[in-house]
Amino acid sequence: MTDQPITPSDFGIEALNLALIAECLAPRLDSFTASENHYRHEGMWKEPKFTVVALIRHKLAIDTVLAIETEREQGLAFLGYEVMGALTRFRSDLDTDTLHHGVASLLWADQLAGDYPIGKADFTHPENVTWPTHTEDEVYVQTVRELLDYVQARNGSDDVWLNDDFVARLKPQWKVPEQ
Repeated sequence: MTDQPITPSDFGIEALNLALIAECLAPRLDSFTASENHYRHEGMWKEPKFTVVALIRHKLAIDTVLAIETEREQGLAFLGYEVMGALTRFRSDLDTDTLHHGVASLLWADQLAGDYPIGKADFTHPENVTWPTHTEDEVYVQTVRELLDYVQARNGSDDVWLNDDFVARLKPQWKVPEQ
């Protein structure tokens, strides 16, 4: 246990800090997931770069959109994953910091570890967000443009988090218009 205060008993999914979850997830993507997703390019094995692009909170789940970047010509693709029951699998005596790390670990362990996401990404249509574990009717956003529009429509909401630094590097047709 840490010196952090214990998570309040009425702490629900709506209280999770999405930016903190993204921060906790990034090192897992860099170390574990990237090393499991080698690809060949120019006669060498390379690791892709994974980036957390967005987190969207729903009533029972958190959707996560990730970018995968490679050195290939068509080197960018987006994947979406969902964390269901983000708070149901943890002891009630955890501090909030540990809880956020736990939610990030759930996404990595339940969805990404051993899943070979690079093989499921659609590099030929980089504007699409591929959801490997969902059917089309379960998906909220199917393109990068839809994702950015969804986030913009909820500007100021704690239910969405967008990696602004990453979005600033995107193609102009995908960027959120300045207000």
